[in-house]
Amino acid sequence: MHGRNAGHRPSDRLSPCPPTLLLEIVMSEPQDYLPGPSDEPDSVLPSGFDLDAACKAMELSREEMLLFLPEAATEIRIRIDAARKALLASALGAVTLNSHTIKSVAASLGVESVRLAAEVLEKNALEGNGQACAALLDSLERRVAGLLVELDSP
Repeated sequence: MHGRNAGHRPSDRLSPCPPTLLLEIVMSEPQDYLPGPSDEPDSVLPSGFDLDAACKAMELSREEMLLFLPEAATEIRIRIDAARKALLASALGAVTLNSHTIKSVAASLGVESVRLAAEVLEKNALEGNGQACAALLDSLERRVAGLLVELDSP
């Protein structure tokens, strides 16, 4: 690994989320990343992916972006599956790593709802809050499912 972050894991660079900041995030737009009374347990939530905005943000042509999207979808599928398996094994370090990667891919695509859901999961996993991680991962999975539908048929 090269560059200024060489030799560092994502958890080395992240500071714990102060409880007041987490509360502020949770209270600001809970529908974006937390399960709510209107969410069906297995519902797919729209992600808000905008192909043209993603092209502009990444400075790629539409054709180039269409080549990138299957790779992004594959990475997200691998990481969400790994995060679920890690949570079942109580391996919160692996939940942190995989949610961090999902957050990065979502940020690259400009999908704020998925990025934010992954970030909150990452911070809770980093802080060892396994109980919150279960609900947060469920919500992230529904958002990811919506994003994958959009990525698979742009």
